[in-house]
Parts: sequence; C-alpha cells; structure tokens
Amino acid sequence: MHTLRTLKILVVDDEPVNLRVMKMMLASDDFEVLETSTGEACLEMARREQPDIVLLDVVLPGLSGPQVSEQIKADAALAGTYIILVSEKKVSSDDRVEGLVGGADSYLARPFSKRELLAHISTGARIRALIRSLSEEVAQRQHSEAALRQTLVEMERLQQIEREHVLSSQRLAVVQNLHDGIGGIATNIKLLADVGLATLAPEGVHGTLTAISDLAAEGISEVRTFMDVLEESTVTWRDLFVEMRRYGATMLEPHGTVLENRLSGDGAERDVSLLVYMALLRVFKEAVVNAIKHADARIVRLTVTVSDAALCLSVEDDGRGLAHEVSQGRGLASMCTRVRDIGGSLSVGTGIGGRGTGVTVSLSLAPGSVEVTG
Repeated sequence: MHTLRTLKILVVDDEPVNLRVMKMMLASDDFEVLETSTGEACLEMARREQPDIVLLDVVLPGLSGPQVSEQIKADAALAGTYIILVSEKKVSSDDRVEGLVGGADSYLARPFSKRELLAHISTGARIRALIRSLSEEVAQRQHSEAALRQTLVEMERLQQIEREHVLSSQRLAVVQNLHDGIGGIATNIKLLADVGLATLAPEGVHGTLTAISDLAAEGISEVRTFMDVLEESTVTWRDLFVEMRRYGATMLEPHGTVLENRLSGDGAERDVSLLVYMALLRVFKEAVVNAIKHADARIVRLTVTVSDAALCLSVEDDGRGLAHEVSQGRGLASMCTRVRDIGGSLSVGTGIGGRGTGVTVSLSLAPGSVEVTG
C-alpha cells in the first residue's frame, strides 16, 4: 500500500506482545508507528502527535477503548482521526456496538491477519484523505455558507456508509439466506393462492388452502429462526443442534416420522459464526424436506459430532433413497454450494440400515482452515 504521505499510526495496547506483533505487521516506509499502553496516555499522545489512525484496544487499564474513542471524537482538533477498535473475540456484540456508537470508525477482532489489518488501514487512509480534501475545500469556500453545509453533510454521509458496512458485512449474507428461504416460500404461496382462486371445486380449494397454510407455517418458522439467531450475541454448536432438533421434530412428527438425534464430542460449547450456523441449518432443512417429500421415511437420524479439530454432521433416513430427478435437482446442489462456501465437504450415500439416503457434512475447525468463532 502506497500513499502520497507517510501515515502516522498510533497503536494502543496494554499487552507488550500485542504491541510487538502490531509493529511487525505495520513495518513499512508508508507508516510512522507510535505506541502507548493506556487510554490516558493515548489521549495525551493523540493531542500532541495528531495521528491519522488509532489502533485502539477495547480493554485497557483506566479509560476503556470506547471511552477514549468518544473523547477523541469530541475534540475538534482530533475529530477526523480514524479509529479502529481492536478486541479479543470474547468481547460481546453489545460492547462492539457501544464502541461504534461512541465514534469509532471500524472494528477488528483478534485473531486477524496482516492482510485484514492493512485492509482496515487502507480504508481509514481513504477516509482520512477524503476528509482532508473536503476540509481544504471547505476552507477555500468560507464565503459560501450553503456550500460549506453541503460539504459537511456529504462527509458525514460517507463516514456513516463506512460504519454501516463494518457493522453489516456478515449480516448481508444472512439477509441473502433469508431471501432464498422466505422468497421461495412466498412465491409458492402466491402460486397456490392463484390456483385456489381459479378452482371452483370445493375439494380443490381445500387442498390448495391446506398447502398454503403449510407453506405459511414454514415461512413463519424461517423468520423466527433468523430473528432468534440475529438477536444472539454468540451462538454455539449446541445451540445449532437444539435448533435442528426443534425444526426436525416440528416437520417430521405430523408425518409420523421419528427423529433420532445425538450430539457428542468435547467442542459442543464452542462458538460458531453466524454464517456457518445458517449454512448448516439450511443443509439440515433441505435434508428433512427431501426425507418427507421424496423418501417417505419412517425414521430420520441426526448426528452431530464436534471436537476442537473438526465437525461431522450426518442426516440419515430409512426411506426409498433419492430418485434420479431429486439427486439431480436444485436441493442437493444448494446443499453442496452452502457447504463449499463455508470451507466444508458434503457426501451423499445410503442411510439407516443400508436403506434410504445419508448426507454427511465434514468441516475442519483447525486454526486457519475456516473461521467458525464469532
């Protein structure tokens, strides 16, 4: 990354090891790196050195990172400083939101790579350059109050866009999941409603309305699942297993199908990222729907085994197996895509007792393989 001027970066962390690691990552002719270990010292050095970017640890002795951020933004001479809050993964989403509401511009959770750190700094440099450019323009157009007001509004809008991007990057993928799930259900409901309106025979209307009712119930369940997950600050593998068990029982019992389920391994209480959670839940739902609609299964068996190193998710049934048109359809392709997107692998074989269908998802949880912690 090259800039027209050397960026002055202030790193604030009370852990000497963290300071050394950050300085190594920032070793470049493009950066002038300053460091300190407390919030109070950060404020003093920021007023004296006027840094472009502050990498600010959330948890500090004395003043916390969000408190320091708020004071920096309240200082007219420092208000344009780009602040990146840095935290351990155990810090809650409420703490993150508090920091961003207090005036921080970005949020970075450990562990992170040098590439990720430099991407945040590059964004900060662009914002700083824009602010500096706008400030110079404002200074040149002091005679026009209307022009000054418009420039400030535009500057604030760009900063807000950047903050919203940081807060919503992962949730955008969840919204896409929501669109895929609820969008398909809503489309089917409309088609069935149109059929019902065009059908005169009472028995036809009854069947159509029954199907509409079933789809509406499924849609409500989808929305509830998404909203519950979004409201949680962290979710674990056990939470995912419980939600799968709830959904499976709800869908299978009305058809007289028994859900057998088992969770094992010493990693059940580990955190799982929102994207991995939703991807695996959608795979399970696809497998359950296939068991109901195509396999005529009497038993569906859910097995989740999770350790510190790997996850194995298995969904088996004792039905007829996948017909050719089902095995070539969008459902199985959708499962494969979702698993591939989270860095896992999916295999399809026989199910319970050598009958039916078995879907197995394998996911490595080893460091650097795929991010599964929030």
